[in-house]
Amino acid sequence: MEGDVRQKVAKQLVKGYLVHMLVYIVAVLALLGIAYWWCNSQIWYSWDELYPLVHWLHINVVAVFLGVMLIGCVAITCVHFYQMARMLELVTTAVDDLYSNRINSVKLRLPCRRWSAS
Repeated sequence: MEGDVRQKVAKQLVKGYLVHMLVYIVAVLALLGIAYWWCNSQIWYSWDELYPLVHWLHINVVAVFLGVMLIGCVAITCVHFYQMARMLELVTTAVDDLYSNRINSVKLRLPCRRWSAS
């Protein structure tokens, strides 16, 4: 029973992390595709106000894409590490309370349960 709870919590945390990463990657790819399609459908002249920006982005599209992906992935990872650290803090506080006989039982809620399909 104890192992099942640990596996369920670990699976839920990893599943939430992977779903958030996948959603972010798909959103960035979709935004990149829409922007590329829109920019290709326009006729750009050198005197247009946005031409220098669009030209620079066209030349550096791979570097911009990788930079946005890196920043987003690091941010998502930090949020999920913070969530895991908060859960660990709850567990250690509960163990301390149980050890000092301040409480008799503990019921911990999973913070990512609301996103779970099951």
